[in-house]
Amino acid sequence: MQKSVRQILEETLSKIAEENTSVELGERGTYVGASDVPYCLLKTVLNKTYGQGDFSVEQQLIFRRGHLLERILFDSLIKHDDYIDLDILYKDIKKNNDIFPYDKFNDTVLDLIKKENKNAFLNNYEVRHPDNKNILSHNDFTIWDNDGINIVEMKTSDVKWGPHDGWILQNIFQQGLVRLNHPNENIYGEIFIFDVKKGEVGEFKVDFDQNIFDGLVEKANKILNYMNDFNAGNLDLSTIDVEPSFLCSFCAHKGICKVYQENNDYVPNDLNTLISDYISVSDQISILKKKQDTLKDNISQYGSFSMLTPDGKKVENKLIMANSPDTKIMIAENPELAEKYKVEKKYWKLTIK
Repeated sequence: MQKSVRQILEETLSKIAEENTSVELGERGTYVGASDVPYCLLKTVLNKTYGQGDFSVEQQLIFRRGHLLERILFDSLIKHDDYIDLDILYKDIKKNNDIFPYDKFNDTVLDLIKKENKNAFLNNYEVRHPDNKNILSHNDFTIWDNDGINIVEMKTSDVKWGPHDGWILQNIFQQGLVRLNHPNENIYGEIFIFDVKKGEVGEFKVDFDQNIFDGLVEKANKILNYMNDFNAGNLDLSTIDVEPSFLCSFCAHKGICKVYQENNDYVPNDLNTLISDYISVSDQISILKKKQDTLKDNISQYGSFSMLTPDGKKVENKLIMANSPDTKIMIAENPELAEKYKVEKKYWKLTIK
């Protein structure tokens, strides 16, 4: 039976995601990673214990964008003459050791790049906390260069907004774990953002903060304790802190979230900031729109003309006559025709009074 492309994607994307996660990141229900610690404690615990539910094709495709971006940088580094891929060396050392010897690996890398007079990189470097092997990170890219070790996190988003707070915390957590395992190296980090719609890119440096890192490690230990409670059959959800944010509306567990259920009108701090910025921008647009309309009216008094401004911009002013159907009359006089050619549009209506 012939299947549509969507049907094929529906039947395979989740399987591909599970296979890739198992190979690259291991069993995520057994550890706490860098992408777990920045966000709501309750959501993270529920994701780890009860799962996140099924994702739509659209959501799966969005998730895949990040992997495509990683692949682009990976192929570029492989092609670049100044970079050495450490994958074979890393897997060889990892295969022959129960506990990965970060010091041995780092010394070998430093000897290699000194001998070859090149930089080196590793995709998906797994770095564990020395005091708890179940607290770890899988760094998108770890790059050894003349400045030290750079931890690069890849994201697909709108570049103009810069990195989200959660991404910054994620990179700080990654830097902190690398620092613990490479104490003699200069560790720094960045977030690389690519806007797939506009083709824009942005690189954003992330400054390490020891206090923030310590807090994230403490949170990771809390998550592990809750996971242990779940495995022992005595997890009490009412004891888990909730950290509301703009991501609440996307959460698969909001149906049992006490904050979401008790106060559906709750406005988290980050959403409140976005709304305040929106109102501020809207006010500015309103003022500028009035000024623009006044200037346009004054210009139109000169009638039709075509000219070049001193800075070379071409300006034309002409009277346009346009005809458009009166939908109210059409609906009243010929409702069947109006219904036949009705086009359904979906959009968000944001009202602020």
